[in-house]
Amino acid sequence: MDKRRISPSDALPVDKAVIVIGAGTMGSGIAEVAALAGHRVFLRYASQTARERGLGQIRRSLDKRVVRGRLEVAQRDDAVHAATPAGPRRHPRVATLVGALAT
Repeated sequence: MDKRRISPSDALPVDKAVIVIGAGTMGSGIAEVAALAGHRVFLRYASQTARERGLGQIRRSLDKRVVRGRLEVAQRDDAVHAATPAGPRRHPRVATLVGALAT
């Protein structure tokens, strides 16, 4: 197993968009981390119900971080704003990172 550490030079540049397909626990978690890192995140959902559930998970998780003092309110607001629900035409033509997560 490769035990090398990830260096900052390995990280995805902040100006690159991330598309996450799927709104389950893993998809919303990836979207949250990417948004907190400063990426524009486009979220694709299978249904309106999944959309509401996924965005709700992200908001609840970020709210918990604020309550625990691990995140400033402004950081939470920026991350929520960065996570954009995307329809069939509302995402960048080219994304550097795409996560497809289906249950």
